[in-house]
Amino acid sequence: MRTCLAFFLAVAVSIGPAFAGGVAPAAPVAAAPTTVEDNSWSGAYVGVTYSANAHLDESLETFGFVADFEGDLSGIFGGIRHDFGDIVVGLEVASLSGALPRDTVAPGVIVTGGGPDVRINRLGAEVGYDFGRILAYGTAGTASAYIEFPTTFTNRQGMFFGVGADFQVFDNLLVGAQWTVYEFYDDGPIPLPDFDLETLELGIAITF
Repeated sequence: MRTCLAFFLAVAVSIGPAFAGGVAPAAPVAAAPTTVEDNSWSGAYVGVTYSANAHLDESLETFGFVADFEGDLSGIFGGIRHDFGDIVVGLEVASLSGALPRDTVAPGVIVTGGGPDVRINRLGAEVGYDFGRILAYGTAGTASAYIEFPTTFTNRQGMFFGVGADFQVFDNLLVGAQWTVYEFYDDGPIPLPDFDLETLELGIAITF
């Protein structure tokens, strides 16, 4: 008799919480912490760039003379940026050089040889929009050019403007492309040709 009574008391104790308030609540499980990926564009960077089929126009409006040259340029660049959230601003310096041997003397008529060697230096500001791992930007600034032909050479000052986009492959590696237009002019008393250079640059850089 005492054994049966003890059994019923044990059953009552075990099912008591269910009748009192339903199923006993399970122990709370801590939520896994969420991590937000940091794609800040702040910092310095250096890299190399290459432009295939850079296009140089030489024009002297006084004599109605126009020449078109094409070739490849390569160089180095470096800069610093600050990410304000959505807006990114920066400064960049670059130097490119190469030969432009292909001369378009008439529509569809291209002569190889006789074109200039070109060295371009530029310093410009950037303003862009932060899309996460992609930065789209516009740029403009000052530029200088050393243009050497087989029989003569010239130094010019000018300006440039362009647009581009960079992509963060890793935290310290980015690749990008930039379309740039340079305008070099001469203000001297003797009329000399003006030069316009257009490039599409592909670059790769490491960031710090």
